[in-house]
Amino acid sequence: MGSGRWSTDVYDAAARFRAATGASAFAYSDGGATRVHPALDPFGVTVRESRDSAEHPRSLAVAVLFDVTGSMGGVPRALQAKLPQLLGLLLRKGYAADPQVMFGAIGDATCDRAPLQVGQFESDNRMDDDLGRILLEGGGGGQKTESYELALFFMARHTAIDCYAKRGRRGYLFVIGDEMAYPQVKPAEVRDMIGGGLQASLPLPALINEVTAKWDTYYVLPAGASYAGDRQVLGFWRDLLGQNVIQLNDLDAVCETIALTVGLGEDAVNLDGGLAAEAGHLASAGVPGALDRLTVDRDALLVTPYHQAANRARETARGRDRHGSCGMGIGETARYALAWPGDAPRVADCAAPRMLARSLGRLRDRLYDELGPSGGPAVDLVCDAYRAFADRVPLVDGGYLRRLLNAGPAVFEGAQGVLLDEWRGFHPYTTWSTTTFANAETLLAEAGETAVRLGVVRSYLTRHGPGPFVTEDPTLEIPEPHNGTGTWQGAFRTGHPDAVALRYAAEVAGGVDGVALTHLDVAARHQLRLCRAYQADGWLTSRIEPGPEHDLSWQERLTDRLLRSRPVYSDPVGGGRAGGGRVGDWVGDWPGVFEDVLGAPVVLRSYGPTAAAKLGQQSVTALPGRGRSMSRLMASAMAW
Repeated sequence: MGSGRWSTDVYDAAARFRAATGASAFAYSDGGATRVHPALDPFGVTVRESRDSAEHPRSLAVAVLFDVTGSMGGVPRALQAKLPQLLGLLLRKGYAADPQVMFGAIGDATCDRAPLQVGQFESDNRMDDDLGRILLEGGGGGQKTESYELALFFMARHTAIDCYAKRGRRGYLFVIGDEMAYPQVKPAEVRDMIGGGLQASLPLPALINEVTAKWDTYYVLPAGASYAGDRQVLGFWRDLLGQNVIQLNDLDAVCETIALTVGLGEDAVNLDGGLAAEAGHLASAGVPGALDRLTVDRDALLVTPYHQAANRARETARGRDRHGSCGMGIGETARYALAWPGDAPRVADCAAPRMLARSLGRLRDRLYDELGPSGGPAVDLVCDAYRAFADRVPLVDGGYLRRLLNAGPAVFEGAQGVLLDEWRGFHPYTTWSTTTFANAETLLAEAGETAVRLGVVRSYLTRHGPGPFVTEDPTLEIPEPHNGTGTWQGAFRTGHPDAVALRYAAEVAGGVDGVALTHLDVAARHQLRLCRAYQADGWLTSRIEPGPEHDLSWQERLTDRLLRSRPVYSDPVGGGRAGGGRVGDWVGDWPGVFEDVLGAPVVLRSYGPTAAAKLGQQSVTALPGRGRSMSRLMASAMAW
């Protein structure tokens, strides 16, 4: 099994159909069934297969079996509703390229009619069908034990998975329950429930050795079950599986928890927002060892999955009034640190798991109290991921910068454009951090250094998401291979160069010493116009007046005015390549235009994405009349 591909659209369509018709997602069980569905009956099954194919050349087996006995209460129904999202989450997050997911259910072989139910490994929406066929018997023996050992026996001896057989990579097995297993697998139960011959009882420790050789096995104890948090149950499974015991405090996070566990095992977890992916891309481009050259300040705030979930919950709640967000939890991290400065997780905590677990637990609980369930993996898993991060990337103290500056040239790069600055941007469509040169200047001053201020600007303007953009022009069809409409960012927008906005950015940033002007090849291919003034409600101006520092009311009034403003353009600046055909032989004096707008020389010109398409004053060691060495640069984007 395992052919086909998962489709979120198909899943959503099925959910909408059931909602419209009143049909149950668990029609088999709700229809009065009393026996295991034939498609899930393990009797006579030689093996359930997870196989490679042309469509899925590197299959990865993932099995989720959950207890459906009475002690689990309403948990099985909640799991049935959530688990169909698992396959899509594994694919979207990039945790596995070719996951094949199997679902099953566990009861008690001493008294239940359906003590074991086992689906097929699927790579598409048929896994949703298997979940709907699970019989929610609600039985059990009432002795704080269920037949988990029978399920483990099936997984050890009645599955064939290519990830293990061909590549030596174990599959992932998650058993979700709230009780203990029986001490041994009984031959009579195997004969009656599965078939085949088990000649003698198989002790549970020996079975665990057998199943964990093929499967990376986890026991998950969920909130809401009768024995949630039970020390005896937790101790029983920890004795068998060690650290592979997870307490799931939020049922809404079951898919995230399973997916993150798989991602950790596959070295695909990316809690740092793209660090591993960027390192991989650099390596493919001939720049290996990027992580070896990276350092992180111990005092830096730690962005967590809980911040990300809260960020997305707030943005969703705004509806049509969304501000636009990267959706990664950056603003939520800053918000929480302001509200709880002593409890905010920091990078240094990655190397102190107990401290990190406490701070993450308080963070999760406070956000839960404020926003309700918003997802996020178990704290233990997050701690494991961050500990792995701390083991891989050097953490440094405040004295590191001075040592770095003494070692040679340094560039300070702004995280976002000046027009998104938390205090000087157009509120509320801003970030939660300072994006001017101020932070870099503070660090340099502490080290007794200064640096050249380099303003970076495109030949045209762009903005991701909502907010003022006076020169936006939807008719500008400029290809953008690395940007597009995002779920959280919103639409990617383009427009003409804006002298009014750029002068404002330079002014609130304290001025620039030089300009790096990029995308001049785009200026040559398109007829761009320069906006020199705004008009709105009888108001005409060529300057945005900076307001008082840290006055968001002023910035919000400015935003309202800018949203009503229209551009006043000058004549187009000519485009097109001159006859020579060399880089830089372009008609139109866009560098001269931007020098006039920003009051600083253009020291770097870019005509394309490669290093060969860059022209700069490489022989200049200091900007004329400014007395600052070019070996120290602060670079900040002047727009959004």
